[in-house]
Parts: sequence; C-alpha cells; structure tokens
Amino acid sequence: MTDSRSATLRRFEERVIASGEVIFPAVPALRSDIVSKLQAIFEGLKRPLNEGALAELNDLLEQKLADAFAAAPQSNVFVRYQLPRGSGAPTFAVASAKSTLEEEYDHWVSTRTGSLFGASADAMVLHVATEISHGRALDVGAGAGRNTRALAELGFDVVALELSPALSDITRDELDREGVKAEVVCGDVFDPRLELPVKDGFDFVVVAEVVPHLRSVEQFKALLERLAGWSTPQARVLASVFVSDPGFELDEATRQICQVQWSSCFTPEEVDGAIRATGWSLVADEAVLEFERKHQTQGTWPPTSWFISWCSGRDAFDMEEPPIELRWLLLARA
Repeated sequence: MTDSRSATLRRFEERVIASGEVIFPAVPALRSDIVSKLQAIFEGLKRPLNEGALAELNDLLEQKLADAFAAAPQSNVFVRYQLPRGSGAPTFAVASAKSTLEEEYDHWVSTRTGSLFGASADAMVLHVATEISHGRALDVGAGAGRNTRALAELGFDVVALELSPALSDITRDELDREGVKAEVVCGDVFDPRLELPVKDGFDFVVVAEVVPHLRSVEQFKALLERLAGWSTPQARVLASVFVSDPGFELDEATRQICQVQWSSCFTPEEVDGAIRATGWSLVADEAVLEFERKHQTQGTWPPTSWFISWCSGRDAFDMEEPPIELRWLLLARA
C-alpha cells in the first residue's frame, strides 16, 4: 500500500508546474546562504538542483551580487525560476537592479509623506553651534535643510551641500519660503571638481547622517581629509558615526548587511585611526540616541518614526541591545 501511494505521488509531482521570482538584497558575503534558500525551494517542489546546476547558480550569483553591491548597497538581485511539467530540472535566470544613493533619496521624496528626517535641528548641532557662537558653517548631506536653517537663524553664514537634486530643491524652497539666507549646493562631497562658495574655510562643519552611507573606512578617511582642506585651523567637525562595541568582530557579512540597512559601521580602532591619520583629534564622543532624547525640545521627539530603531543599531541587528550604535563625534584640528 505504501509503495503504491509513493508511486502515485511521484506521478502527481511530475504534473506540478511552477514559476517564481525571489528578490535578495545584494550581499555578496551571503551568497552561500542565498543558494541554500533557493535549493530549499526546489527541494520543496521535489526538484532539487544537481551539482552542475548548483555550480552554475553559484557562478551567476557571485558575479551579479558583486556588481550590484559595488554599485550601491541598496541594490537587489532577482532570481527567476521555472519548473517545467514532467521530470525536468528547474531553469533559472539571475538579474540585478542597481541603485544609487541619489536615486534612493529622490525616491523617498516622491513616495514618502511627512517629514523625511525630522522638522527640528539635531540637539547636538545646536549645542556645539552655541559654543562656537558665530562664523561660517558647512552642512554636509543637508537633506531637507533642518540643520542648515537652524544654523542660519543662529547667525552663521551657511553653505548646505546635498547630493540629491530632489532634496536640494526642497531645501532651497523651504529657505526661500521662510526668508532664511543660506547657500545651497547640489553636489558630491567626494567630487574633486566641487567648489564651495567660501574661500577662507569653514569654522563649523556638520556631517549628520552621512557617514552611515559610506562604503569603507578608507572613504571615511577621504571625507575627513576633504573637510580638513575646507576648514579653518580652529574649526570643529561634528559627525554622526556608527561605532561597534569594543571587541565585537565586524566580519565582511556584517559590514555588508549594515551598509544595506543604511548603517555602515566601523570599529573603535578604525575610527581612531582615521581621525589621527587625517590631522584631527577627538574632542567629545556621545551616544546620539541618549543625547537627542535628553535634549530635544518637547514635541519634537522622536524626530521620525524610524530614528530610534536606526540609530540604536536595531535596523541592522534584530536584537534588543545591538553591538553597534550611532555616536556624535566632535573633532578639532590636531
């Protein structure tokens, strides 16, 4: 009876037809995990991939994942499969959809409602600006202009630098509407051709929610070097940076997943090395979540629905106490 039942089920399986698409974040370090998930699908359909097909899938994914991730960590890889009627093996195709940071933020502007980054300035920005009191300020990655507007209202001569054309337009419109004077420049902080409209250097540079988009500690160093070239000898740089817990190993898969979640992270040793190598020194180091929660004015906390989860590291780690967190780093010239 059992043998006959199995025999009829085999005939049933032969008449199964299936097709589908699975979309994976482009994380090259997780290629073997992706292959295992796909093999589980085919095994569930009673058509597991043989060794030759698995090798082919591995090769396709290796190339597509690497190319897509190199373009931007928010890129995806698409695996489309078909299961023919009969006993034939599954067929599949692998494609990628590459994305850029500018495109991601332009998409935010066109699809999201409400404040994208919060309506009020960062409390730490206001705290440091009050201590400096006046001068020329640069807001790198100005977003929709909340810190730019606050610095201008405090009397600083402000330049807002923003990569996204859509966000640059929002900042210009908001500043014009409120009668606040500031210069808005749409450009890439790493573009060697970029010229900013302050020749004598900036006294205060804000780099809020920018470093979490960087791809490597070398890029972090390049950013600090660029800022040194734009700054006065007495300048202060305030940057928000994801830093891992001491002793926590940031392996390649973890680094890549953090980048996918807009939470690019460095070890304390990497941060210290980048600061020292570029002629800066660390003046203050504060947890962003704790400082902003304590000092934001009533009614402005949290600034967005995603802020607490993101800056606590929970966007990258599904756990109560992640091994990374966003920190305010205040730098001075060494």
